[in-house]
Amino acid sequence: MRPGIVYMHIANRIALVCAVIITLLVALPARPALAQETAKVWIQLESKDNILETRDRARFFARSFPDTHAFLTESGWYAVAIGPMDKAEAKRQMARLKAARLIPQDSFLSDGKTYLTQLWPLVAAVNIPTTTQQPKPAKPVTPPPQDATTGQTEGRETAATTTTTSETTAAPAPEPAKQDAPVITPAQPLEQASQPIPDPDLKATRRAERKWGREQKKLYQTWLTWTGDYDAAIDGSYGPGTRRAIKAFQQREGFQPTGYLTRQQIDLLKQRHDEALASLGVETMHNEDAGIEILYPSKLVAFDRFDPPFVRYKPKNGSGVSMMLISQQGGRDMLRGLYDIMETFDTIPPKGYRKLRRDWFVLTGRDDRIVSYTYARTNNGLIKGFSLVWPVEKDRLIQPLITAMYDSFTPLDEFVLDENLGTDQTGKQPVDLSKGMEITEPDRAATAFFINADGTLVTQADNIYGCTRLSIGNGTPVSVLYENSAEKLAILKPANGFTPPAFALFSDKDPKIGTKVTVSGFSFPDVMEAAALNYGTVTDLRGPQGEDNRIRVSAFLERGDVGGPILDARGAVLGMALPRPSDTADMPEYVNFALTSKAITDALNSQQIRYGIARTTTPADPVDLAYMAADFTAKLACWKK
Repeated sequence: MRPGIVYMHIANRIALVCAVIITLLVALPARPALAQETAKVWIQLESKDNILETRDRARFFARSFPDTHAFLTESGWYAVAIGPMDKAEAKRQMARLKAARLIPQDSFLSDGKTYLTQLWPLVAAVNIPTTTQQPKPAKPVTPPPQDATTGQTEGRETAATTTTTSETTAAPAPEPAKQDAPVITPAQPLEQASQPIPDPDLKATRRAERKWGREQKKLYQTWLTWTGDYDAAIDGSYGPGTRRAIKAFQQREGFQPTGYLTRQQIDLLKQRHDEALASLGVETMHNEDAGIEILYPSKLVAFDRFDPPFVRYKPKNGSGVSMMLISQQGGRDMLRGLYDIMETFDTIPPKGYRKLRRDWFVLTGRDDRIVSYTYARTNNGLIKGFSLVWPVEKDRLIQPLITAMYDSFTPLDEFVLDENLGTDQTGKQPVDLSKGMEITEPDRAATAFFINADGTLVTQADNIYGCTRLSIGNGTPVSVLYENSAEKLAILKPANGFTPPAFALFSDKDPKIGTKVTVSGFSFPDVMEAAALNYGTVTDLRGPQGEDNRIRVSAFLERGDVGGPILDARGAVLGMALPRPSDTADMPEYVNFALTSKAITDALNSQQIRYGIARTTTPADPVDLAYMAADFTAKLACWKK
């Protein structure tokens, strides 16, 4: 998904299928045994190996099936499932939904025995790992709306080096990236037509659709986006979301809502799409000053002035819509500075969706007057982006445009906005985004690892001492939840809205001498962007002073590995790497120690923090283990000032 599409969607469309709304169960980290407790089964729709994609797909199915859940399973994959429900009812439902092609044809019934932590709907971030805990209802999460930015100024229209080409057919619909993207505002509630026009031959209509190619299907999805009926990925896959969109279009136009388009309806759909484009004057802008090619609403905005790093476009014909192109030299630090500065703009209301990643960001805002959407990214030493601001009353009209602008956004690396270009017009110096900012490197960095879907981290306590500020990844701030100097353990929590790519599961088995282990860590964090793996063997079940909460590991580790997870062959956490005690200086350098998994989970229990237990008994493939460890091992940065 692209930045913003799924995370900001407000799911208030008419449901395609009436699903039973049930009490949402909170999955327990230590084998919740969902199926046994409810004596019911699940219809498992999909399995994914990525948290973000799993949540995206859960949200997608939940638009039609409110009882959709997502779980971490014993295999380490994530399951999207409907339920729970009685087995007989589940069989009937699954047969009916497969026949209507509303769920994947390989969906199957599951007793839920392998389901561990619930990932979606989001549930409370804490629970004590015990199978006797009573289930709690999960609170549904409504994603915030989304938006853009720019400044509105009066001034004479001048000629920027810009060429435009009329857009008379569908907006480009490239294959969607697995990121956040613009949200589409749902269509208004539909009124049932008193005498809908029936499909004269529904079977023939369905047969005709089966002959459509992928590109043709994507084209019709694009058109449905412009009519305000479709809000998901342009992927050529006609699942529940596309069927619901077609029905919405048919119902509004007075046709029988079958979910399948007749030839007459396709012609009408194209007409409505063309009308929407024409009303906005959608054209392709090729701006060599900014080095950006993008679709834009030529009837709503007109060139205003250069104000590096922005090219500003003012409202046209009283539209109330303004736009900016963003173009400057800079990398990740400058991108972060741009994000911080633009958050303060008056044209970006404070209430909205924000996401800052390593190489891109999305800024949105909404109040009772305006809506805004801003996207920027850095690549090859250049920062490029765009921003759009529009009145609330134009929201439904503009939202499909935002998607089209994002899809068509193409940085031209051979051009970047001259930072002195605006001085001839205004007599003022360009905006200095780094003014007042101190771009610094952290004083040190170390290793930590994620232990649940909320992004909670575990690390060695020395890694946080003396730090006034801590962050992970692309600069996401983290705070200290718990610190125990005796155990040398610290538990950290990232800022709200952070989702880790994966999280580690703990072993509930006592380690044995001779167990082969893998250590994941940033051995040399100053020069490493991804965790490296080291290998060793458990050589003792006690610490250097006989401590029973330590194990000794024979492995060559560096100082940067401290705080990293010690993994068994399944990829389950046996412990956390500790620094070598001073009284072991005479020991060989390959002798190292780790805090045991039990010591860590005891601390998590005391703080009522959720974690997962590995249930699989099958060793992981070495390649899979490497990918898993890379996803749940994080670099922790420390600033002392």
